[in-house]
Amino acid sequence: MFGVSYILMPINYTLSLCAIASMCLTCSVFDFIVMNEMYYTVPDLRLLILPELSLWFYVTSVVCFTITFITLLASNARKGFRTFVENHSQLFSLLHGICLSVSCILCGYCTFLAIQMSDTVGKYAFNSTPKHFEEASHWYFIRLRALAILFSAESILQMIVLSVVYLGIECRYQPFSKASQKSDVVVDNRLFV
Repeated sequence: MFGVSYILMPINYTLSLCAIASMCLTCSVFDFIVMNEMYYTVPDLRLLILPELSLWFYVTSVVCFTITFITLLASNARKGFRTFVENHSQLFSLLHGICLSVSCILCGYCTFLAIQMSDTVGKYAFNSTPKHFEEASHWYFIRLRALAILFSAESILQMIVLSVVYLGIECRYQPFSKASQKSDVVVDNRLFV
């Protein structure tokens, strides 16, 4: 059977790629037109994508990428840093768990926002007039759906990491599971992956 590091390493790499892709899609959705409030319906002038929501998407993408990147860096750090983290493993595992939980919740909320906005935009993405408004709506609709998929994938992957690392499914941290005392378990010296 594979060890935890064999499961978590690809998940962390996938999480970092999803975070980068969600940042790129966020930049694509919240472009010049949306940020200058030029994407609206006529005649009621209702904004279809609120520019204020861009903050949620940008912050969530950055938080997810930062946590994943630091996790990947920490597992390949120098011996002095790894020793420091192992000596303070409860503190670092608590911080890591809290950050992952917050990021997971943020990704879930951004999934909800992206689905909600794509539902609003989707009404105008097909068979609407004028034709350029329909094309723009379809363009935003596709990107918002892709954002919803990416954020939900990030949330699910972070829940898997939380389950594997902190909920006892082959737990990695010695203070929580006392894994080093079991004779049939070999504890790898990698920290979070």
